[in-house]
Amino acid sequence: MLKFFKRHKILAILLIIVLLWGIVFMCEYRRSSWYSEEQHIKRLNKRVENRYKNWNYLNGEHYESFKIYPLYDENDALKYFLVEFEPLGFTFICIKEYELNTQLIVAFRKSMYKVSLLYRDEYPCCPVVGVPYNDDKPVLDENGDRVKLVKSPYYVNGHINERKYFIRCASGAYYVCAIKQGDEFINVIDGKTVYVTGDSSYHDQAKIFAVFYVGKGVDLW
Repeated sequence: MLKFFKRHKILAILLIIVLLWGIVFMCEYRRSSWYSEEQHIKRLNKRVENRYKNWNYLNGEHYESFKIYPLYDENDALKYFLVEFEPLGFTFICIKEYELNTQLIVAFRKSMYKVSLLYRDEYPCCPVVGVPYNDDKPVLDENGDRVKLVKSPYYVNGHINERKYFIRCASGAYYVCAIKQGDEFINVIDGKTVYVTGDSSYHDQAKIFAVFYVGKGVDLW
C-alpha cells in the first residue's frame, strides 16, 4: 500500500480528497449559535408539531394549537424555550451547543434540542419549596391545597408576554420561573425576589422540576 502511494502520488491525493469530501457530505454539523432566536423558533415549530401531533388530552380531544416562547438564564443568555399548548399542557426545550447527524459506519444523531416532561392533565406540574430531595415541600394555594399546573407558571400568573427567565438551581433538575423588574428577578410563582448568588438562595424559592432527556426517541429533530 505504501509503495502504491509513493508511485501514484497524484492519485493518492485525489483519493484522500474524495474521502474527505465523502465524510463531509455524510456528516451534518451545526452549532446552535449559528441561529437567531427567530430561526430557532422556526426550526422548532415543525419538530414540536411532529412530536406531539398524536397527543390527546382529557377525553381524547386533541390540543388546538401551541406557541413557542424564548427563555433566558440569569445572564440574559438564550438557553431554553417554553412550549405552551392550548387549551392545556406545556413543556420546556433546552438548547445544546451543537447538532450532529452522520451516516458513516454507524448512523449517529445528536440534536441541539432536548425536551423535558410534558405537563398536562394527567401529569400536572407541582412546584415545591425547600431543599430538593431533602426537605422540599409542595407549594400550597390559598385553600391549603397543593398547586397543580397544567399551564405554565408564566401563563397562570399573567406574565406570558413578558421577557421570561428560567434559572437553574444548582441542586438537581429544579428551575425558578422568573421575570425581571428593574434589576431584580421576581419569582412568578410566589412573587419573591430571586437572588442568584448561590444555591442556598434558592431554598426558599418556589421551583419546578424539569429534566431534559437524551437518547433515542426523545431528541427533537
